[in-house]
Amino acid sequence: MTLRLLIVTRENEQDRAYGLGKTLQPIADALSRRGHQVEYFCKMDCQDAHIKWHERFSHLLSYFNATLAPAIAERLVQGIAAVRKALSEKSTHVWVHDPWLVWGVKLGLKRFGYWREQPFKLIVSEHGLGSFAWAVTQDGLPMSDRLYRALLKQECKILLSVDAVFTPSDTARKALVRDLCLSQTPAHFHVMGYGKPEINLPNKSEACAHFGLAAAHAPIILGIGRLTPVKRFDLLIDAAAILQQQYQLPVQILIAGGGDPAPLLQQAEKHTLQLKPIIQFESNIAWPLAAADLYVSTCAYESYGQANREAVAAGVATLAPSSGGSAEVLGIGACLQPLSANNIAAAIADILQNPGQQQYWQTKALEESKHWPTWNQLSEDYERLLLSL
Repeated sequence: MTLRLLIVTRENEQDRAYGLGKTLQPIADALSRRGHQVEYFCKMDCQDAHIKWHERFSHLLSYFNATLAPAIAERLVQGIAAVRKALSEKSTHVWVHDPWLVWGVKLGLKRFGYWREQPFKLIVSEHGLGSFAWAVTQDGLPMSDRLYRALLKQECKILLSVDAVFTPSDTARKALVRDLCLSQTPAHFHVMGYGKPEINLPNKSEACAHFGLAAAHAPIILGIGRLTPVKRFDLLIDAAAILQQQYQLPVQILIAGGGDPAPLLQQAEKHTLQLKPIIQFESNIAWPLAAADLYVSTCAYESYGQANREAVAAGVATLAPSSGGSAEVLGIGACLQPLSANNIAAAIADILQNPGQQQYWQTKALEESKHWPTWNQLSEDYERLLLSL
């Protein structure tokens, strides 16, 4: 049987440069090479529908909850557009990357006359460390306890009704089962990880020049990811201040991520950092990885952490929190410790002031990543599971 798979996300162009885009496109490409028909359908592919319908849905939903209305309206529009696409392509499987998108898919099916039957298998990926409802609170979306419980109940209903649920790590799956208050892990909840990142690095001097830095510049400490509260890049700025004040070790903070950098830059100014942080969107993550002396993850709630894996695969000495899925996903390839600005600063100072330590963690990163499966190897697992549904 040939799969006709439609992958559905609500990403924009910047989103696809990080996270989902980095993990889904290689899977899509690998399945295509195995003879399957795979379409990657994101927000950029149905902009007209969002322009026409988002404000209308948002206005209607605002009578129920003004805070969540725009976010849910976005999922409804994307889900309905995805159903239109799936029906036109005669998709056998639709794989959505957000449980709230299922509301749009269900509405779209009714819109096109499918009130009971479902013409394709429906798969949902949960990318957070636990439920999606909990994840959005960590991204800064406020909600009452009552609303949170209602969303959890709806999320559980959605996930128990679909054909398969994917999580990127066993840690994430256990957290999801806990959040949903399920006593056992449902049989259709599967751990489906990602392949080894393949990154071709430029040389360090070229990478430094890309950011307007001299090769003999201060040590470059790298963070990667969207500029959202859950990523806690503020801790990286605090750690830089501690390094400057307590260790007399000024460092250059480099954060590659989309979003508003103003709060972090204001924080750095208050700390009177000698070196202004460089915070900017980078479509090619090879540049910051090649420039970095040390990569630091400041997110305690990673279910997988693809950016962390990219740093390890690139052979960059890596610091990461010991919580979340980091231990499971990164193995011996990173220095893991409890997350705090003081811990980050102390570990950075130890590694940078002891060249043997930096080389040790670079070696461990390469040792760990050489055992990771390739995208092609993992595509066999995805193919087998999808065809079995």
